[in-house]
Amino acid sequence: MALGENLKLLRDLQDKTQKDVADAIGVKVNTYSQYENNVRKPNFDILRKLIEYFHVNYDFLLNVNEDVEVNEDMGIFNAFLDLYSESIRKAKKIIYKLEELSEGTPEYDHYIGILINLKSEYENSKEGLSNYIDIDKIDNEFDKYIKL
Repeated sequence: MALGENLKLLRDLQDKTQKDVADAIGVKVNTYSQYENNVRKPNFDILRKLIEYFHVNYDFLLNVNEDVEVNEDMGIFNAFLDLYSESIRKAKKIIYKLEELSEGTPEYDHYIGILINLKSEYENSKEGLSNYIDIDKIDNEFDKYIKL
């Protein structure tokens, strides 16, 4: 995949708009759109900001090592991002529901169990990804939603 395709994939997986990313890295939306469409290449400072924003490393973003092993790892990474995004979405809904319930009720305990399972699935999905993402940053984001 080219840089633009990787940027679009990462943005879509994190449910962000081009404006969200452009604002976060300090460029105009039109400029960011040109990065995604491979019309324009970001300078080193912008690459660094993109790497920090998406929590990936340089090799992953630029697809430096285009061999089978990296492509397999990218599949694992994409599956992880899918699970991460879905888990955050589910966690937000569950936490909203928990705010309506009383602690100690069977329904409350049921939803706490679902949160524990989400956290467990997330923990199990991280294996082998430390070469491509900053796990600590992702953990901090995840833990904002699921504090168990």
